[in-house]
Amino acid sequence: MNDYYNIGQFAKLSGKSISTLRLWDKQGKLKPHHISEGGHRYYSQEQLDQIFQRHTSKTKKVIGYCRVLNKGSEEQLHQQISDVTSYMVAKGYQFEIITDIGSGLHNDYNGQMELIDLVIAGKVEKIVVLHKERLLPMGFDWLQYVFSKCGTEIEVIDNTKHFIEQDIEHDIKHVITQLSDELKNKKIKKAVSLT
Repeated sequence: MNDYYNIGQFAKLSGKSISTLRLWDKQGKLKPHHISEGGHRYYSQEQLDQIFQRHTSKTKKVIGYCRVLNKGSEEQLHQQISDVTSYMVAKGYQFEIITDIGSGLHNDYNGQMELIDLVIAGKVEKIVVLHKERLLPMGFDWLQYVFSKCGTEIEVIDNTKHFIEQDIEHDIKHVITQLSDELKNKKIKKAVSLT
């Protein structure tokens, strides 16, 4: 494999025209790695990789993900959206927002499923969340590792733990309510079958 490519080879591999590469050289946008004694431009593999990285990052999305526990928290959701949006605007990101309402025990988040599908398809450069617990109450490090393997970075605005206790309390109440309902249903079925 060549370490360096002449301008014709580099143009073919990068999908840019020779005239574009010469213009970029003049403008200082992309200088050749070196110029031979005969005046021929040579580019490196690293420069080729940079061109593809720039192209990929332009086609990938930045997504702000916001989630609250229940429908009664819609005001909190609007505030979270506002905070995440302000942060991303200040960073100069072109972005879209995906939202969900539900606790960590539910697996029917439409927004989160959409987000995961986009990450797996390689369409997400970065996910921005206000607090990591908003993306996933438990197992955030695992999710971050998996997403990084798909080329997606997770950017957390505030790393202090604000919501984990609230999420756990909500989930425990949910589990107790479900178990209580199941026990009641079993007792009713048993009573009906005895009569």
